[in-house]
Amino acid sequence: MRKIYFKVVRPDSTSICAEGSTYALEYKKGSVVKAPLWSLGIFCFDTRNNAKNFLIFTRRQGKIKRVVALNEDKLKTPALICTHISADCLDMFYRRPQSVKNPPTGTVCLKTVKVID
Repeated sequence: MRKIYFKVVRPDSTSICAEGSTYALEYKKGSVVKAPLWSLGIFCFDTRNNAKNFLIFTRRQGKIKRVVALNEDKLKTPALICTHISADCLDMFYRRPQSVKNPPTGTVCLKTVKVID
């Protein structure tokens, strides 16, 4: 049985932190979602509680989806992430990190996930 991870999304099932950008992937039940090759991966959490804490931190409307990794051997967690939650900051992060910090507790980055619900 595969480990279940937790993805925080907007009410419309798109990425919570990347509205209207190339980073805004959609997480519909039953779909397979692949991270762009140039990205750090799909940011998920190891427990529902860690995902809930992140959702509270964002101060946005959202929900938590259960996902499974389709290639668990490719898991990675970044040492640093952006301090602001926006697509503009992600663009800046990939070009040259300036405002960085440790990732939220329980962060895992996955290459490919299947959305359970």
